Amino acid sequence: MSSAAPSPCSSASPEKLLFQSVLFQALLDATSPSTVARYAETRDRAKRWFQEGRKDFRWICWLAGFDPEEVRSAYLDDRINREALRGELVGHHASRRPEGQEVRA
Repeated sequence: MSSAAPSPCSSASPEKLLFQSVLFQALLDATSPSTVARYAETRDRAKRWFQEGRKDFRWICWLAGFDPEEVRSAYLDDRINREALRGELVGHHASRRPEGQEVRA
């Protein structure tokens, strides 16, 4: 993997894009600065998911097309840029929305 934050590929299969989205959401959840209790709980679960690197984590990474150990290492070494990741997600999803549909923040 060449960068800490995986980047969606427009030529990827719909299934691969689905698992990339799952991984991206977990990264966003794990790096959330929120102190609101319900979001903090989600953040803490996501952090444990990356830290523990269990079988389900490895499967999601593989199905998304990424090396699980590299993704985990990037997370543990704090090489995940949350804002760059958010930009990748917004750009990816915006490019796939139907024409004329408004983007909501």
